[in-house]
Amino acid sequence: MNNYFQPFSEIKGYQIQALIGIGGFGQVYKAIQKDLKKEVAIKVIEKERYQENDGLFGKLVESEIKALQLVKSDHIIEFYEAFEDAKYRFIVLEYCDSGDLDNQLKNPKFKITEQDAIGIFKQILKGLRDLHAKHIIHRDLKTQNIMVHNNSIYKIGDLGFSKILDAADQKSNLQLGSLYTMAPEIFNQKPYGLASDMFSLGVIFYFILYNRLPFKQKDYLQDDQPNFNFEKNQIEVSNSTQDLLIQMLQFDPQKRITFQNVINHPAFEKQKFSMMSRIQLQANRIPFEDYQEFYVEKTAEIEQHFLIDFGYQQNIPQVDKAKQQPQRYIKISEVVDIQEYKANKLGVEVDKITQKINQMYYFSNTIQEMVQIFHSPNLIALLCLKLSQLCEEILKMIFENKDEYQNQQQYKDEFVNLELQEREMLILDDGIKFQLRDLREQLINFDDAKFAQSLSDNLPKQQFNAMFFQILQKFLESENYQITIASSHLVNCYLFCITENSQFLDFNEMTFNLNKSNEIHKDSENLLNKIQLFSEKINSQEY
Repeated sequence: MNNYFQPFSEIKGYQIQALIGIGGFGQVYKAIQKDLKKEVAIKVIEKERYQENDGLFGKLVESEIKALQLVKSDHIIEFYEAFEDAKYRFIVLEYCDSGDLDNQLKNPKFKITEQDAIGIFKQILKGLRDLHAKHIIHRDLKTQNIMVHNNSIYKIGDLGFSKILDAADQKSNLQLGSLYTMAPEIFNQKPYGLASDMFSLGVIFYFILYNRLPFKQKDYLQDDQPNFNFEKNQIEVSNSTQDLLIQMLQFDPQKRITFQNVINHPAFEKQKFSMMSRIQLQANRIPFEDYQEFYVEKTAEIEQHFLIDFGYQQNIPQVDKAKQQPQRYIKISEVVDIQEYKANKLGVEVDKITQKINQMYYFSNTIQEMVQIFHSPNLIALLCLKLSQLCEEILKMIFENKDEYQNQQQYKDEFVNLELQEREMLILDDGIKFQLRDLREQLINFDDAKFAQSLSDNLPKQQFNAMFFQILQKFLESENYQITIASSHLVNCYLFCITENSQFLDFNEMTFNLNKSNEIHKDSENLLNKIQLFSEKINSQEY
């Protein structure tokens, strides 16, 4: 297919920059709105194609425009305007600089945790809620039409299938939705409603976690619920998340979890030991307080509106599965060529801060383990002091970046993340300082006043590391140098302090597990050797 337009050509005040997507509908271009210097995406559709499939193609294009005009949401692609000339129909949309979710997941450099997957899920959930508020059921959710901005903000795009067809169009044997992500009731031409979006969202959620689709085409042709494959891929997935997937991916829509209940599922409970990321920062910005109430009040109204306007569903003939013929599909959008996301300057700084926050979390998680398993107030106090120092470093980084990037429109999304990080760190800072004061008082009461007084906020690094080494050695000696999973986390904290190598603090949701904390660490000897090696370097002042 030849490009409709070349770079630097102009269309009604927009300058074309590059072709970024090709699909069955036409082409997508990145462009600049010249007056505002604003990046946009422009869908370009050949008008002569409007008559394809008995005029259905044109109806789908126009239905997408109407749906986009209706909905305003941070998690749905924003519509700017639509216009046409003699040959083309143009739809001007918000430009997302990180491509789509499908391409993001295929990028080998893109690594996520279970909590990141839940963060993506929450953002899509918010977009769906805003669609449903306008009585719109999407019906074609898939990774290819979840657009990504700033590598962390997820927005529903391609609403071409969100408008239901009339009975005459059904007779044309056109299947609305994408195979493998569509709900079984849509595939089998049965009545459908909100539950169909829940199923498609479940497919996306499963795909993010397992990097494969949950079902094959033959599964859609059987009457029974297919089996679920939860064989581990790269991400550790908790039992509660697997349970949520089972409830979302029920072939019987009556057994599927509802939108009003999904947000209260245990999978959404904050994990005791977890990492932070920009994806999670974005998800944490979403207010879900009225989510359940909205669906309690509006579900019946939405589905009734759906049935009144499109009552033909009740008259759809049942499909004989044994004779079912391949369906005809219209691809509304498929981005196949997107420039790799490059973080802006503030985005890079936010990532650095996030990495530092995760270092804090490692220390915090280790302290929680120590409190639960070991009675060693001296070690806990040292870890708490380091935690306080890390928090101060993070707040300094945040304040410096706020001073440099405030009131700069191009950094508005990242600036909001920066402010979220600031609020979280200020709360943690108060808590850590209170805990440290309490620990000092306890140490004085246990006749260790000298050590308590030495825990100064300005304790030099070399002196801190020497104290850490001495107390760690006594601790390990008391444990007969048997390093458990819990004490391995303590050792990693020590190794990080003397090397400042963040790799010692890499962790995921499964790293800290109180049920396994007392198990012997499989690499104990190696950890003991590292303590000796790096401690010798301290004495020779190589670190």
